[in-house]
Amino acid sequence: YWSCSCAGPAASASVQKRVPIAIAAAATGFSLLCSPASAVGIKNGRLEECKAEQNCISTSSIRNASKFGAPWSYLPLTSDPKSAWNSLIEVLEELPDATIISTTDNYILAEFPGFPRGVDDLEFLLNDKEALVSYRSCSREVIFVYPFQQPIGDLGKNAKRVEDIRGRLGWEKLDGGYR
Repeated sequence: YWSCSCAGPAASASVQKRVPIAIAAAATGFSLLCSPASAVGIKNGRLEECKAEQNCISTSSIRNASKFGAPWSYLPLTSDPKSAWNSLIEVLEELPDATIISTTDNYILAEFPGFPRGVDDLEFLLNDKEALVSYRSCSREVIFVYPFQQPIGDLGKNAKRVEDIRGRLGWEKLDGGYR
């Protein structure tokens, strides 16, 4: 089978390929194929939206309801963006499976173990003028089992992760009560 994954944030959009021996796949007639995930970072002042086949949730995925996550407001607890941002960093540092890759005054990139394998990238973007935090949690690998056209799902792990972080912070999800 083919397995593609992004080489990491430092390599941005470069793709690394490996071809392991897949005796089981050959015996069953199935193959595993993948599609590389999109790059991380801020583009036009926003985080990337999720592609249809990705195990991903993003506040920028406004055209795909199943990949959309409502932004968060920290106003229920503080009106100070710096304090809110530091609280988010503290929560990430407390998570045993999180690795913070980079932080700035308005952007955080962290990595988590992916499901069923690989790495998930979790990004946060602070909009201090609107007191909003946007996020994107996305698996680097998208695994397809040929001949099926649906990728192997992550059992909602990315969505559960961001909701767990929001719950730990006590921040408000700005979804109008619909999700």
